[in-house]
Amino acid sequence: MMKERMMPTEEQLLELEKYFVPETDIYFFRDRPNDIDSVITLEQFKKTVYASDIMYETFYEYWNVLKNTNYVWIDEKNKFLTFDRKKQMRILQQQIDLKRGSIVMDTNLSKEKYTIANQYVITNVTWNSLTEHQKKDVIDWMIKDFDGDMTHNIQLPVEFQNVVNCFLPKSGCNCLSFVLYCITKDKEYLNCWVSDETFLNKIKDYQAMSHLDYQAGNLILFFQNNRLVHASYCFNFTYFFNKNGQSAFNPITVKTFDELREEWQECNHIVLYRKKA
Repeated sequence: MMKERMMPTEEQLLELEKYFVPETDIYFFRDRPNDIDSVITLEQFKKTVYASDIMYETFYEYWNVLKNTNYVWIDEKNKFLTFDRKKQMRILQQQIDLKRGSIVMDTNLSKEKYTIANQYVITNVTWNSLTEHQKKDVIDWMIKDFDGDMTHNIQLPVEFQNVVNCFLPKSGCNCLSFVLYCITKDKEYLNCWVSDETFLNKIKDYQAMSHLDYQAGNLILFFQNNRLVHASYCFNFTYFFNKNGQSAFNPITVKTFDELREEWQECNHIVLYRKKA
């Protein structure tokens, strides 16, 4: 069957655009800024609802930006707009320096007022300053930056046609939660992130097999040093449903086993799980 690069439909594009940017802007700093009120420490930030919200975590890429962050400013009242341009640009530059997520390197935005050396830090303020055409360009850039994945164009089971070979509108769903959706058809799993521990507890009615002779309904789990890092669901004797990452820009695709093994070749243990008789 043919393979094709995954790109969103017009409807999916509108959904991605709608949910891409969180409602509240958060700014991160290595050193405490003296000219901004309500700055909190990183430890204080970790106790807020924003720290545990999967949409914010994915958008800002906490796993990167928090490594060198000591102070955080949650701009719930959009005070950024009241600052002079020099101060605004200084704040945005610090987001770039800390390698915050959702920073676009698109030359199409090179002349926009918030651009810094062809880098455009996406916030509510900077996002809303773009035209609709520019927003679509940003979404396109994000998709290519995150994945640019290829998928097999094949006939899908009816119950999966609305979610496979598609982009989900919101971030959150990772490979493990999507496999649980495949097993249960519970749509709540399309909107949440699932840990490896929770996933393994949810599949206790499945057993590990001593071979890789997969068939429809089986799960393929990839381990690195005994830690579960990826899972895919086999829906026929040839193909698997697969989702890489937790971002909305990671589409749900169709893969062969060989493709999965190539993508996750750093994993040193692959296990087939089959539902207990």
